[in-house]
Amino acid sequence: MSLSHDAACRLLDEPKIRALRQQIAQRHAKGAAADILEAKLAQLLAQSSAAVAQRQAWTRALEFPEHLPISEKRQEIAELIAQHQVIILAGETGSGKTTQLPKICVQLG
Repeated sequence: MSLSHDAACRLLDEPKIRALRQQIAQRHAKGAAADILEAKLAQLLAQSSAAVAQRQAWTRALEFPEHLPISEKRQEIAELIAQHQVIILAGETGSGKTTQLPKICVQLG
């Protein structure tokens, strides 16, 4: 189950959110009330969203120096990181891997 409509939630909360949604669906399928579970879900979503907003407020504007080769490929690298759990990135010494990759990850959230 994708949580795309809850993109503002912390990744840490995804399993709890997914479990609550499954429990709610099971209750509805049985014709039982799920008010308490729905309230828990709403509370979890609100707390998680607030935590994400607070974290984003702390983030300062990130700068990517144009003279570093990794800056040219920043968008492509960000897409790969977002699509894959593990990537291998090779580049010359001084290309910006150590200093710029963490910034790219921070931008992705």
